[in-house]
Amino acid sequence: MMRFTVRRDLLPAIANKTEAVLQACDTFTSAESSDSEHELPADVAAQLADSTLKSVSKRLGNSEYMSGRAQTISKLPHFKRDEIEIGNLIDHGGFAAVYEIKSISKPSELTVHKKKRYVMKNATQTETTTFQHLTTRAKHLAIEGHFLSSLDHENIIKLRGWSTGGLLSYKSNPRLDAFFLIFDYLPEMLTDRMERWAQEQRQRVPFWLRRPRVTASDTLLCERIKVGLDIASALEYLHDKRIIYRDLKPSNVGFQSGNGTLKLFDFGLAVELPLQDDLDQAYKFPGRAGTRRYMSPEVLLERPYNVKADVYSFSILLWEIMALRKPKLPGAHLQVNIPNVKASWPAELKDILKRGWCMDLMSRAHMKEIRYRLSRLHSSLVTKERLEDL
Repeated sequence: MMRFTVRRDLLPAIANKTEAVLQACDTFTSAESSDSEHELPADVAAQLADSTLKSVSKRLGNSEYMSGRAQTISKLPHFKRDEIEIGNLIDHGGFAAVYEIKSISKPSELTVHKKKRYVMKNATQTETTTFQHLTTRAKHLAIEGHFLSSLDHENIIKLRGWSTGGLLSYKSNPRLDAFFLIFDYLPEMLTDRMERWAQEQRQRVPFWLRRPRVTASDTLLCERIKVGLDIASALEYLHDKRIIYRDLKPSNVGFQSGNGTLKLFDFGLAVELPLQDDLDQAYKFPGRAGTRRYMSPEVLLERPYNVKADVYSFSILLWEIMALRKPKLPGAHLQVNIPNVKASWPAELKDILKRGWCMDLMSRAHMKEIRYRLSRLHSSLVTKERLEDL
């Protein structure tokens, strides 16, 4: 069994290659887990708690949205690590790992409904992890917890619980999974649904089974537009609160069990804009936050940007939902690749995409316009289906 430990002897040059490290972390998919993999030296754990707490406190102190809601997370159910039994590894990304929760020994509102399923998310380390990486990952996890405990939207995942003591749990229990967040289990990801859509699209229905004037592709179109509309609704809500999501991609969108409600999750890269400034005001942020395939040109080129960076990412994702193909990666000189749209797509949809992935930040549409136009398009498609069913 591989054991991951913090390397203190790595050269500073390696610490600067964060992107390469994160890409390497993305390739780790082993479902096996060992208790020893989470252990930290006591002094490293204490330093991690102090350093991360200082960074998060500064971030919350500068936040005009979360500063008044900093205590919201403390009202949620909290648990010690040994009160939670985890199962299989569900997902492992650059910053965190997500595990299935098999059981919770401490009675709470989470244990009332026996059929409800939850997951636990904690920061990760690899054999090339530096202390700087650990601090960044713990900070992203803590910020995500504060964001999600303060937000309330049908299409944004809810934070259900967290670790007792918050970041200080690293001191009392020197393990990387001592600080964690608890969420609802999402049985289906958008990537899964797009695979299903692609299969359904390939299936040929005999002409004698087809309804007049209404084809399977019409129904699929309406369903896919609804998914895009739900994502747009979540982003419009965030932008109204002056929050840039910054990491929109299929693997950060899931569907709840039961009612199948779409949920946007993973807020580790989200940032808040100053309350007093106009939403069209652009800001300089360090580095390239997000996933390259969906990055706006201004983020790729490390230029100032605003909430409209999310609009560009959304438009690329909406194209992927419609085309059921992966968008191209940026070119060698960081040029973005605007995808081609199908002539058969509704004219309104094509114009929405054009407005959303406009290369000029100032001319690009806001999410409010995109959401409104998608809502109108979806309503027209639903009405068409109902009329043709008569």
